[in-house]
Amino acid sequence: MRKKHLRRTTREIERNFVCPYKTCQRLYGSEGSLNLHIKIKHNGGNKTDREKLARQLLAAHMNGTIHKELDLIDLNLPPGTLQKAAQRQGMLSFISETDVMR
Repeated sequence: MRKKHLRRTTREIERNFVCPYKTCQRLYGSEGSLNLHIKIKHNGGNKTDREKLARQLLAAHMNGTIHKELDLIDLNLPPGTLQKAAQRQGMLSFISETDVMR
């Protein structure tokens, strides 16, 4: 006989992933669930597209063409996305999220 897989109940799931939107603050047990929430409820697209957009905005900011880029796109990034992209590219000490959005 095969062993039956014991599933966790909702009370047993640790919810460590918080929605970054200030008005929401929902908690999720996995990053995948959080990304799905952002995609559906906040119209944020998928994580790969958000990260790609953040990299493009950082590059445009460094080149001085940020205002042209912002006029061309519909910006709906979760808070902190630009900071994470800057950190991954090693530009966090050179740039802040408020600098890019000006």
